[in-house]
Amino acid sequence: MKNKKRYKMAAAGLLCAGLLWAGAMNGYAKEAEGLTLPDKEIVNYFISGFKTTPQSDYGRLRGRMESLVLTDPSDNVERGEQYIIVTLKYEDGTKDSFYFFQTAPDVEEWYVEAEDRTIYQGGDFISEYIQADLFPDSVPDEDTEEKSSGMTISSEEGVKESIRKSQKLHEKLQKDGAVCGTEDLRAYFAMNMLRNEESYENTESAMQAVRSSLENGLRVYEYAKQSGRLPSEEEVDAVMDEVRERIKKDINFEKLDVLYKECGTTYDAFKKEMGDYERTEIELELMSRKLREEFQLGNDTIGDKVCKNADEYYASFIEDLAFPSTEQYAEETLKPLLDEAQEYYLSQIAVEDK
Repeated sequence: MKNKKRYKMAAAGLLCAGLLWAGAMNGYAKEAEGLTLPDKEIVNYFISGFKTTPQSDYGRLRGRMESLVLTDPSDNVERGEQYIIVTLKYEDGTKDSFYFFQTAPDVEEWYVEAEDRTIYQGGDFISEYIQADLFPDSVPDEDTEEKSSGMTISSEEGVKESIRKSQKLHEKLQKDGAVCGTEDLRAYFAMNMLRNEESYENTESAMQAVRSSLENGLRVYEYAKQSGRLPSEEEVDAVMDEVRERIKKDINFEKLDVLYKECGTTYDAFKKEMGDYERTEIELELMSRKLREEFQLGNDTIGDKVCKNADEYYASFIEDLAFPSTEQYAEETLKPLLDEAQEYYLSQIAVEDK
């Protein structure tokens, strides 16, 4: 009887040990579970705006991708708005895209999110394949004076002069009923002249440059509007808020805001007043970003043209789609608006500045 009991205890011990071993192995397997790619030949890699073939050094990438390991769900890792897309295009035309990201600018570790939102760790190797930091300025730059990290007396006076000029021009435009928009270009043209005139030898060359830039940008804008590619108001507002918040976090923001107050306003009030002048530029920048992301997701063809990189993809979008589709708009609508805006600037703005 005692032996039988001893056997039962031994069996129970072995069972417990077996369960513990199985649990440990199961935990190890789960911890070690990695990314598995389809058993298909990879014909192209799309990384950071460039397309290449596995015959190059990128050929090692498959093995590195399959070395990624699942993160622990308790780590609560989430992808933000800054990331780098890696897309693998297979011989049958299918694709897999992955989002490499860091959780903060000062965090070295790279995580990878798959299309099913599964997150892996161990993506540090991506740094060998990219040349830009993950956290560059992703929206149109604020005025140079706002980015300055150390304002001198002369630069402070330059900031205040820029604020005053913008305020004066804005008041003049409002008085004349020149509201910034794409159906009346007087305000948009004048504000662009204020921002760019000092970069050119004279008013005439500045006007030519501003006019050309506006014509190109607004033709792309018109096509984007026609084809439903313009970002939503909410997306534009989010970017504008992002810029403002980034400026406010700068160590010199209090000093900057003092300069606005010395001009009879505040940073927030001034940016709200001038917001309409930025919207179109931000819409175009966001659209450019989306088009470049299209390429990064493995869409490399515009019409009949297969593009080598994101820049070529964007240029082809403009040259092969936007411009041919907006020739009538450019001649019948845009040219008269630009003529009116240029004449208004010469007769109402440039004269007062002399």
